[in-house]
Amino acid sequence: MNAVPLGLPGFRLRPMYPHEHQEVIDADSGIYDTPAVVALSSVRQWCGQVPAMGFVVETERGQRLGVCSLIPAAGGSFRQMAAGELREADMHGEHVFDAWRHDEIGVHMYHMERVEGYPRGVPDMAVLSMYGMAHALREVQELRQALGRPGPLRVCGVSGLAVSPQGIRLTVILYGARERSYICPEHVLRAPKGPGGGKRRLELHTLHTQEQLEALLGAGYELVARCRHLVLYSHEPSFLWTIVPRVLGPEGGAGGAPASADQPRREPGGAVGGSSCSSGGERRTGTKSEVAKYSRIVKLLQQSGPGNKDAANKDGNTTRYGAAKRGQAGGAQALVQAAEGGEGSEEDEERPAGLTEGERTQSDKSAA
Repeated sequence: MNAVPLGLPGFRLRPMYPHEHQEVIDADSGIYDTPAVVALSSVRQWCGQVPAMGFVVETERGQRLGVCSLIPAAGGSFRQMAAGELREADMHGEHVFDAWRHDEIGVHMYHMERVEGYPRGVPDMAVLSMYGMAHALREVQELRQALGRPGPLRVCGVSGLAVSPQGIRLTVILYGARERSYICPEHVLRAPKGPGGGKRRLELHTLHTQEQLEALLGAGYELVARCRHLVLYSHEPSFLWTIVPRVLGPEGGAGGAPASADQPRREPGGAVGGSSCSSGGERRTGTKSEVAKYSRIVKLLQQSGPGNKDAANKDGNTTRYGAAKRGQAGGAQALVQAAEGGEGSEEDEERPAGLTEGERTQSDKSAA
């Protein structure tokens, strides 16, 4: 599997190797230890049907920077995820985008991780992954054209499951994503310190009432964050769409997902085509000033709020998307103020310990 240019000078990307599929599942489970674990066969189906949706970012010299795993969802299944009717673990079979049958795709961010000792001065992995997502979508459209599929490929939206204060802030601010009709009941809490002291582990609890939360707080737990399934539709403004195309193909012009309660229908004259790919499928290369701007915003977001460490990973190398570093434009002060809404975090933290047996029965509607 040969590496190809990322679309940004100095960087390239390659599809994940087969052994990296299980590594991504293990890494994701270490941050969000849900009982509804994604199966290895599912990841292999994602990468088999849309190979570019699971990629590793490298420098031109071959230095590995990070890995990103995206779920290529069929349009209808993407909206079912947004409604809480499907979880990540359910995304297999007919729910996965098929270039032979589907003209609409939704992208769900499953896992992103950067290497330890990430080089200074390199654009944030969150920014580089936007270019990787754009490349993947162009590969999908080229496959459709080779198969003789008529019309353009339409991107209905991007989503992810944010499980930490930092991930929530970055996804909401830099992506412009937000919760819709589905409100995830899962909460990440820091367990009380044990008699021997040491690090306080993170636990995942499904809570439906205030009384359940107060019982845990009264027992010495500390609330870190409520998990959020965050969604950005293609008709909504976002930095993401300045890099990631929303419509790819010779027809171009209008597009986006069909109308829903969360996504009102647009008039035929409304422009939906993404700026990163012309209606003819032309590729666009990012500029250094553009990437520097996005990287500065990511840095501001990482530094904002009552605590700047990812509550699910103290060294900040892994971003559990289900959601992480994306969002909307705005001045630096506005970004910092908007980021103040997340719950606090602490340095002495470990991965979630998972749900108890009793709590597992309540998690059937969670976007795992």
